[in-house]
Amino acid sequence: MTDPRFAREKRLTVLARHRQSVHRRWAFGLLGLALGLCDAALDFFPAPWWAVALPSAVLLLGNAWCAWRIRADHIRVRHFWAMLCADAVATAATCAMTGDHGELAVAFYVVVAAAYGLGLPRAARVHVAVTAVVYPIARLVSGTPRTTVALETAVLVALSWLAIASPMRFTYRLRRARRALDSLERGDFSVRLPTRALDDLGFLAVSFNSTAEALGTAVEELRRSREALAHQAYHDPLTGLANRARFQERLVRALAGEHAPQVAVLMVDLDDFKCVNDRLGHAAGDRLLVMVGERLLNATRGGDTVARLGGDEFAVLVEKVAQSSDVEIIARRILHALAAPFVIDGVDLHVGASIGVARHGGPPGDAEAGDALLHRADIAMYDVKTRGKNAFAVDGVQAPPVRRRALALVQ
Repeated sequence: MTDPRFAREKRLTVLARHRQSVHRRWAFGLLGLALGLCDAALDFFPAPWWAVALPSAVLLLGNAWCAWRIRADHIRVRHFWAMLCADAVATAATCAMTGDHGELAVAFYVVVAAAYGLGLPRAARVHVAVTAVVYPIARLVSGTPRTTVALETAVLVALSWLAIASPMRFTYRLRRARRALDSLERGDFSVRLPTRALDDLGFLAVSFNSTAEALGTAVEELRRSREALAHQAYHDPLTGLANRARFQERLVRALAGEHAPQVAVLMVDLDDFKCVNDRLGHAAGDRLLVMVGERLLNATRGGDTVARLGGDEFAVLVEKVAQSSDVEIIARRILHALAAPFVIDGVDLHVGASIGVARHGGPPGDAEAGDALLHRADIAMYDVKTRGKNAFAVDGVQAPPVRRRALALVQ
């Protein structure tokens, strides 16, 4: 779909070219009409005076009509091309009638073709093509030998093409720069301009390429910074797990969904973690927390959310559980995963965990259900702490404790 902004800009560009061509056509038509009137008075052209004045008069009438259409805002692209062909016919006819050898042909032809070449390359090519056809026909009608007509036409086409070639190349390079700027505006920073020419546009292309590269680098760094900030806002910097904010967000979203009755929360608190910090230091404690996070991820399902709420306290959000036994299976897997020793600096650490489990079971859309669910799981977890640790308890259910393993440091 075309961008309305570019469509409007294209229309304004066409109108500007129409106005420029109208102004140039006034000068060209008035000059031809003046030559015809001078020939009527002085008879210095071999052709009749009307042969010069008539094409110019017709051209002026067409130009007046075109100017009126522009003022009425009814101008179209086809009008521009029609007037362009009329220009070519009038130019060729005037040049052919001005002398036996076309003395004024070069002047008229080069000026008009070069003028269009500065504004519109396609118009310049059309002008050359139409005039190259009309000019020899007009010269042959006036009785000029074919050899002379062929030679004159070849010279005129060559000179005219040389006159418009440089402006055309300049215009093409400007259009390419414009397209590159449009791509840059749309966010494509990989676009580059050729820098072979050692002129002003070439140096401008070098500056554009440097700017595009710098902008691309800056935007990429900004994107990475935003991603890093977004990650830090919702993830624990030590373990890389979800933080409390992310956990609360996903809990609220889960309780608002259609599977809210199948949502459960597990609060996991490490047993005797303070002993690790006191005996081995905080660096070892941080490494232990990272390893615990990895084991929690391996012990849970892929769709579950594992978060570190702070300190040695973790939480697991479980969705789509058909019955309470499914949550108990996950709790046992976590206890089993944490039962294996943690090896830190050659020391085997046996650290258990107390787990409190709470299942929602209510209807979806309860705004306060999330905090209540966390509170119930927290109470169940502290109930395990008071009954011997290294076990799990389901909210409202007296679960048998799992065999407790105390902290052991094996040198």
